[in-house]
Amino acid sequence: MLKKILLALFLFLQASAFAQINAGFQFDGQNRSYIVYKPASYNPGTPVPLVFVLHGFTQSGQSIMNVSAFNSVADTANFIIVYPNGFSNAWNTYANIPGASTANDIGFIEALIDTVSANYSIDQNRIYSCGFSAGGFMSHLLACKSSRCFAAIASVAGTMTDSVYNSCVPSYNLSVLQIHGTSDAIVSFNGGSGNKSATEVVDFWKNYNGCIVNPIITPLPNTNLLDNSTVDLLDYSPCLNNNLVQMLKVNGGGHQWPGTSSLLGGIGTINRDIKASAEIWNFFRGHSCNSSTQGIHSIALNYFYLQPLQGNNYLLKGSTPIALIDIYNTNGQLVSSSRLNLPYELNIDKLAYGMYLLKVFSDNHQTTFKINKH
Repeated sequence: MLKKILLALFLFLQASAFAQINAGFQFDGQNRSYIVYKPASYNPGTPVPLVFVLHGFTQSGQSIMNVSAFNSVADTANFIIVYPNGFSNAWNTYANIPGASTANDIGFIEALIDTVSANYSIDQNRIYSCGFSAGGFMSHLLACKSSRCFAAIASVAGTMTDSVYNSCVPSYNLSVLQIHGTSDAIVSFNGGSGNKSATEVVDFWKNYNGCIVNPIITPLPNTNLLDNSTVDLLDYSPCLNNNLVQMLKVNGGGHQWPGTSSLLGGIGTINRDIKASAEIWNFFRGHSCNSSTQGIHSIALNYFYLQPLQGNNYLLKGSTPIALIDIYNTNGQLVSSSRLNLPYELNIDKLAYGMYLLKVFSDNHQTTFKINKH
C-alpha cells in the first residue's frame, strides 16, 4: 500500500508541470479520479483559491470542463480548478432515482481538498464548489453537510432533494448563487419528484442567512435577441455576516449551462446573455471563510465608487458622467429614484433611520452599495 501511495504521489508531482493533470486515488475501497487545472499564472509561493466544478448525472469531469469553459476564467483570475469524477458518473445526492450513487462523495471531496492542498498552495479560506444538475445538487449538499468551510457555492440547474432540504444544518456561514432556467425539463424550476423548487432552495438560504424577505429584481441586458431567453438577477441582500444569496433566473432557459458553446451539454434553450462560469467566479471572488465581504456584489466591480462624508452625506463617483440611482429599503421597496450627473454629493437626511441599498446603473453597468441613515 505504501508503495502505491508513493507511486501515485510521484506521478502527481511529475504531472504537476502541466496545466491539466489527470489523477486519482482509492477512497473507501473505490478507485476515484479527478482532473486538476493549473493556470499558467500560478506561483507556488502564493496561496490561490480552489474551485470545484462538479459534473451532471452521466457526465464526467472532462465533459463539464468542456461545457463550462471554466479554465479560461481560471487563466485570467488565477485559481486552481478541480473536476472530480462521480463514481460511475453519478453523485450521491440522496436522490432516489435509478443509477444514483451510494458512494461517500462528501468524504471523497473532503479528501480531495487535502490531496490538492498537499501539492499546491491553496488558500484554505477560499474554497468554493459549483456544479451542473446533479453537480449543483452536490454543491448544495456540501454546503449543508460538509465539515469543511466552503466560502460560497453555486448551482446551475440543480436544487436539493427533499431529504437534504429537511436535514440541512450547515457548519459555516456561506453565500449561495442559484442559476436556473424556468423551462428546465429535467430539474424543474418549480420542483417535484422529490426535489425542491429553485425558489424554495433560495428561500432556505435566504432564511438561513437572515436576508431581506423580498428580492431586488434587476433585468440583465438582453444582449442576444436570438436565444429566446432573458435573465433576471434576484438579489436578497443585505444578509447577516455580509453573506449573499442571489438567483440568476433564466426566463425560458432550459437544462443548460448559460453561455456554453457546447450543444451536447444539456437539453433545451441555451441562454447567451450571460456566461455562467464568469458569473459564478464574479460571485465567488468576494467571499472568504475568515473575513466578511465588503459591500454588495456588483456586476461591474469598481465602475462606480461611493465615499462616505460627514453625517449622512456620500460622494458618488463613476466612470460615466450620468447615472440612474435607485434606493431600496431592507424589505426590497424602492424609496427613491433619480437620474444624476456624476460626481454627485448624496444626502439621505430625509430617509428614516436604518440600512438601505443604493443601486447605481449606467448602460450595461451596475453596482450596489450599502448605506446607513444615522
